[in-house]
Amino acid sequence: MTVDKALSFEVLWFWTIAKGSTVVMTAINANNVKGLQKALAAAPRGERATWLLHIQVGDQFISPFVWALENGSETICHAMLRDLLMIRADRSLYYYGADELFAKHQDVVKRLTDRTSALLRTLLDGLVWRSQRTEANGTLRRVNYFVKYVLEDAKGKFSPSLKNISASGDPSIVSHPLVSVVVELLWAGVVRRQFIVSRIWNILNLIIFVMGQEITPSMIRNNGPSNELYSLLLLEPER
Repeated sequence: MTVDKALSFEVLWFWTIAKGSTVVMTAINANNVKGLQKALAAAPRGERATWLLHIQVGDQFISPFVWALENGSETICHAMLRDLLMIRADRSLYYYGADELFAKHQDVVKRLTDRTSALLRTLLDGLVWRSQRTEANGTLRRVNYFVKYVLEDAKGKFSPSLKNISASGDPSIVSHPLVSVVVELLWAGVVRRQFIVSRIWNILNLIIFVMGQEITPSMIRNNGPSNELYSLLLLEPER
């Protein structure tokens, strides 16, 4: 980091503390998880995600989550992700912060991959809901996977999230249940057919190779050259 960048960061740091000193930002700047939980306890259910993702500092808007992530506050980010991805409800609505998280930060998977795989695991765990009730004598449990955010972006195109997860190089992340479900959906819905079609020419070449190297010479050795054999192979016999 150059001197100018370091000075700019310090100015931004003090400016944010001075003008953006909400209870959430105060807890984040103090790296105080209990303070963050206490601050969020005062937020309405429908506004908890906004308090963590979108606040006004002077005449600009910043994301407390990205602020904590850029400052390396991994413990705070872990607590924020858990709060965002916890399903809450009242008499009329369910509240789940995943929609707002991916709407505000479409590159959240890449950001977490670049930082630490532990936070990426927290994100993936938060996209899986497991029922407390079991069935079939405790051998089965209902599970919901929120795969929309990993499959497509805000424009409806294929999301780079799976590519970023693969680039993490962490086997425990790549083998996560959510990632396995996404890969199976892609294979069954899109990839399998394209893969088979793209390999038809290779399969045809293999068949021709096997016939030319094994089947045809064996038939000639056993039966001798004949017009019927050459006609079968679409070849003209030698004269």
